Amino acid sequence: MSNIKKIEPHNEIRATAAKWLLRHQEGELDSDEQARWQSWRSECEAHDIAYRELDLTWQELDLIEDISLPVERDKDRTSFGLRMLHFRGAIAAGLGAVVCGVLLMIYFNTQSGFEQPNLQVYETGTAEHQLVTLGDGSEIELGAQSVVVVNYTHDMRAIDLTHGEAFFSVVKDTSRPFVVNIGFGEVRSIGTEFNIHRLDSQVVVTVVEGAVGVTDATGVRPATVVAARQEVSVSQDGQVGQVSDANTNQAVSWRNQILNFVDQPLVDAINDVNRYSDKQIIIMDRSKMALRISATYFVGQTDDWLNALAQVYSLRIVPAEEEKILIM
Repeated sequence: MSNIKKIEPHNEIRATAAKWLLRHQEGELDSDEQARWQSWRSECEAHDIAYRELDLTWQELDLIEDISLPVERDKDRTSFGLRMLHFRGAIAAGLGAVVCGVLLMIYFNTQSGFEQPNLQVYETGTAEHQLVTLGDGSEIELGAQSVVVVNYTHDMRAIDLTHGEAFFSVVKDTSRPFVVNIGFGEVRSIGTEFNIHRLDSQVVVTVVEGAVGVTDATGVRPATVVAARQEVSVSQDGQVGQVSDANTNQAVSWRNQILNFVDQPLVDAINDVNRYSDKQIIIMDRSKMALRISATYFVGQTDDWLNALAQVYSLRIVPAEEEKILIM
């Protein structure tokens, strides 16, 4: 059942991503190059992530005005290696693309002044779960269609949850914080158990045992402490919400092949179910996306779940070709 993958060293992935980005800066790719580029990006999620992250950083270079040298290592940087450094030096406003390219290649290939990362990427397919045991004995249980990137160093246990949902059981180590980058912010722990659920609009952090600190995207504000049987959401713009009591059994029921939705937008529920269903559900009526629903989905019973939704919320379910189901 497992589709877990251990992918090539991440510095090699980033070097290849940098080469492709530089080739794009030189001019339009011919048909053969375009095919090879698309093939490389589609080989695995890590390739696509590396390229998109680097491309985003390249675009941000044009916006940088305040530049200082040199870039110093932030010992608390947690998603080093997957996320691009937000450059404050080495690239000034008037530098040409060639110079920028050379500097980027130096950064990606040598990592001068920084500890070489040893990243591993783990991902699951549709309806798959996988338990990953890390070097220190900590465990990550991945839900369906989920991706994590692990980077353990001598002073940091850094994780990127780039997609999906995961349950973390963290071995206590005060000398090496366990930090999960969630795109919109960070979750920091020393030793605890917690669940992280990434949605398109927000990330929900639920603590089962111990406590974690949740920071926003800026990292400027003090961390929000979330204790056992509590949860907090981080919005797409990086704002940490109010801590509230949590039903931890419902939050982690996915580990038992059950998805619980309580007053959630239909679009979020469908996106979650699609990670487990062999039939992909598409909401055709956009006005229905924000419809709030409460329902329980048992993995493998997609048709029964949709029929129940249709009755309770007056939805029209239409089977379509290629294993698709439409909500009208």
